Amino acid sequence: MENKRIEENLITTIEAIKPDQLKKIMRDAKKTTINPYVEAPKHTYLYKKLVPVLMAALLVIGSFTIYSLQNAQTVAAKVILEVNPSIELQINPTNKVVKAMANNEDGQKIIGDMDLTGSDVKVAVNALIGSMVKNGYISEMANSILISVDSNNSAKAKQLSNELTVEVNQLLDGTAAILTQTLEKNNEITLLSQEKNISSGKAQLIKEIADNNPLYTVEDLSELSINELNLLNKQKTTDKLSSTGTASQQGYIGAEKALEIALTKAGVAKADAYNIEVDLDFEHHVMVYEVEFDSAGFEYEFDINATTGEIIVFGPNNTNTDKPASSNSNNTSSSSTNYISGEEAKQIAFAHAGVSSSSVRDLELDLDMENGKMVYEVSFESGNYEFDYEIEATTGAIIKHEKEYND
Repeated sequence: MENKRIEENLITTIEAIKPDQLKKIMRDAKKTTINPYVEAPKHTYLYKKLVPVLMAALLVIGSFTIYSLQNAQTVAAKVILEVNPSIELQINPTNKVVKAMANNEDGQKIIGDMDLTGSDVKVAVNALIGSMVKNGYISEMANSILISVDSNNSAKAKQLSNELTVEVNQLLDGTAAILTQTLEKNNEITLLSQEKNISSGKAQLIKEIADNNPLYTVEDLSELSINELNLLNKQKTTDKLSSTGTASQQGYIGAEKALEIALTKAGVAKADAYNIEVDLDFEHHVMVYEVEFDSAGFEYEFDINATTGEIIVFGPNNTNTDKPASSNSNNTSSSSTNYISGEEAKQIAFAHAGVSSSSVRDLELDLDMENGKMVYEVSFESGNYEFDYEIEATTGAIIKHEKEYND
């Protein structure tokens, strides 16, 4: 009975793998005469025929199975999907998800109880984007998405990032602002990612933006959302980064409102202002509208909190020191103070240090509260020296200054 069962199993296995060989074996078996008086296993001849074929078949099956399993589990690339939730998808050579993991608590909320293992990466990305929309992380207020692809095959990484951009754009009907990048191997990015506990994708985006604007620091930018970083990304397309769509500003007061606040504070009618410029920027650790305009021979500069409308910095430049800073009773932000501009603070420091603007490098400018006073902190290098200044924001007086020789 046991031999009969074994034979049936062997025949079934070989039939599935090598049906032609089975027919030949069975024909040979029919021609064989077995001596009933010889005590031997009934199926000796059949076993002799089957065993070599079975061994070869099992070897092929085993090799193919091992290869398939290894290939299925091999991580050929990583896709990092980021809004505020940050999620990493590890994918195999056929773009199937090997593992999906959250990089932060919001990412875990997005994944929830979804099991994305074995899914095509596009299907997985669609599911994650849908969850982000459902949970309010992607909306009209914040519509930016960062897609980062990490692969040793740069051509594959570029192709995959382009395909995912198209996929997400179609899914959201063109309403999203999508940043895509291929990740590079860079120790500085790795260190920044570890120090700030952010993904390597966000770390690379921050470095890219900071490299294009020396007034930004990676430390400050690391606290911003992807939508805020997208708004600061003036270089829309670089070798590493590409951008589609427009980042939403609906969470802010808007450029028109910022200009209205500035004109009211300065006591200038819009019809009397010219050379008007309004830009969204990041200063004083917040998103601000930088408003500049000229009127009656004076140049006005404002930094206005983009969320609250509070005036952070206000003042006409020192083109005419006889003109006092205007204090209009209709000022939108009653808590604001008449500060000198950041540009004025820099020029005061440069003049005291005896350096020209063109010789300055590594400039940093911050407005902070020190001992109950708003103070501009200005630091820079020039020649072989490093300079640090604290300048009172209301009067322009130098409170403190240091000069150190830089080796």
